[in-house]
Amino acid sequence: MDEFDAMVKDNPDVFFFPLGRELLAADRAEGERRALAELGKEQLKMAPVHEQLAGLRATLEGEREKQRRLHPPQGSIDAAIRAAVRDEIRAEARSALADHRAQEREREGTRLVPLVERAAQLHISTKALRARIERGSVPGATKVGGRWHVPVGTL
Repeated sequence: MDEFDAMVKDNPDVFFFPLGRELLAADRAEGERRALAELGKEQLKMAPVHEQLAGLRATLEGEREKQRRLHPPQGSIDAAIRAAVRDEIRAEARSALADHRAQEREREGTRLVPLVERAAQLHISTKALRARIERGSVPGATKVGGRWHVPVGTL
């Protein structure tokens, strides 16, 4: 049951008015429009204040950041310890990474690959590489399972 039906039930005279339902809807719409207009006026009055506040907040944040950069906290032991630990961890990580890279280069130099693969990498025939191995001019070449394997770092 809508608002008009409720109104007809309470006041039967309204029912005979031919445009009762339409007038009620128009009246409701007019009331909503007036309420929205008032709300809009209030928001328009507040808009400059909101803009000023936003500007002031941005200025304040900028000043705070500038002060943080110019004057870091002096008495904060926690911050000093964290900075020292962070720097030490970074140094250790860099050192460990450098050691790891050196080990990888060393390991890469001693890694053995089959004669056929190494010959293809060097763009020579397998027969030419086998001849060099048999002459002894390829250091580190070894036979594994009856096949020649050559270290990657040689030649």
